[in-house]
Amino acid sequence: MNASGIMPNTETYNHLIYAHSRDNSTDTSKIENIYLQMLAQRVEPNHYTYELLIDAMCKRNNFLKASRFLNEMKRKFPITNVALNPIIRHQTLSGDINNALRLYNQMISVGVEPNLYIYTTIISLATVSSRHSLAVKIFKELL
Repeated sequence: MNASGIMPNTETYNHLIYAHSRDNSTDTSKIENIYLQMLAQRVEPNHYTYELLIDAMCKRNNFLKASRFLNEMKRKFPITNVALNPIIRHQTLSGDINNALRLYNQMISVGVEPNLYIYTTIISLATVSSRHSLAVKIFKELL
């Protein structure tokens, strides 16, 4: 608690994480420290906190930390397509179709409905990697 008796809450920390994640000069440790401070203050992260952290880590090419936050999210909340979007994007940018497809299939198996971004990303990745029948199959799932 600060001198005025006001404590930051989940939304306050989410805004702080969001602001730092949009600043490309902010490294992952700064963002992670905000999260750790949040926990130290006994402020509970929500699903949006994890979505922000995953996105920030992926934008900084730190897939290991993004995966760690995804695993933490899985223990507390249902996985969302918003949480998986940046991870699938990261896999796509690195050309790793197998991991992108694994995540896509994992999404479907746990009942998370892919959004248009995910469908388009997977179709594009399948096309670029000359897996045209897979691209057509995914497109049909979209319809």
